[in-house]
Amino acid sequence: MGRAVEALDLTDVLALLDGWERVAWLTQRLGPEGYRQFLQNAHDRTGLPGQGDAEFGVHEANALIRARLAAER
Repeated sequence: MGRAVEALDLTDVLALLDGWERVAWLTQRLGPEGYRQFLQNAHDRTGLPGQGDAEFGVHEANALIRARLAAER
């Protein structure tokens, strides 16, 4: 947010919101426990940080979501 205020550019803020929109959609679809299970399953399959890992962030979640959606196609 600080960079957005200084630069008067909301690009980074919109990208952040876009990422969280996907998390919200999945949480709504799967429920909170289902979303936690989704993260744990992704961790089990990939070894990437999962539920409870402090460094797991929205970018990692988005990558996992994109991978899962691509696999379903």
